[in-house]
Amino acid sequence: PAGGTDNPSVVVEVDKHGQYFFENAPMEETDLKEKLREAARHTPGLNVILRADKGVELQVLTHLWDIFRQAGVTNSWVAAHPTAAPTPP
Repeated sequence: PAGGTDNPSVVVEVDKHGQYFFENAPMEETDLKEKLREAARHTPGLNVILRADKGVELQVLTHLWDIFRQAGVTNSWVAAHPTAAPTPP
């Protein structure tokens, strides 16, 4: 479960070009806000998992967290992509 809870989750992604995705569907910021607002209203305790491409600037991520807050999302998590173990010399 997301964040160690049994609450339902949705995934929000941002790519290196600044394109937002909600559950794999590309969308503009205003649509993302509405989707999140609707999801948070209908699902108390909703977890939002944030995934970002490598190289996405911190200011883009903080803007997304502001969007989450404005939409009424209280639980958000960052999904880290595992990296390959270093190869020994």
